[in-house]
Amino acid sequence: MLDYVLLRMAEGIMAFLEEQHEKAIHHFEAVLGLESEVKDKELIAIANFWIGRCYRHQGRYDDALGYVAKARAIAPERQFPKMSAVMQVLVGWILFQEGELNEAAWILGEAEPVLLGTDDSVSRGNINSTYGRMERRNGKYDQALKCFANRRLATSGIHQPVCLQIF
Repeated sequence: MLDYVLLRMAEGIMAFLEEQHEKAIHHFEAVLGLESEVKDKELIAIANFWIGRCYRHQGRYDDALGYVAKARAIAPERQFPKMSAVMQVLVGWILFQEGELNEAAWILGEAEPVLLGTDDSVSRGNINSTYGRMERRNGKYDQALKCFANRRLATSGIHQPVCLQIF
């Protein structure tokens, strides 16, 4: 059973990377359909998270937040702090997109220290990028440029402090 679940997860991720989001969701939902048989709850959390990512890419933010909330409930922060932090980055981005800048900044600020010491340059870069967009939206163009520069450093694998912002 585990091999089948892992295969469906891999197929879902491949479909996501090919921007076939509905197909990806179908694969991840197949995994969720086997939840009672899957002993590894972390896999169930990851499947929920990826469905959330798919919905985020489709602009279906409420649906995305629902699946990320399920994932976070399954994989609590105290047991999986890095996974939880990556999920927070997705939530922060969605809140930014919905105009909730203060809440987005707070959530990203919670995720930042957890991810700073990791090799997850994508999530660290996404934090900087979101901060830069927030600054730009607030008319703070010089600060936005600093954030975007930090994003480039983060995604190149260089560990730099995430952009400091004031809201």
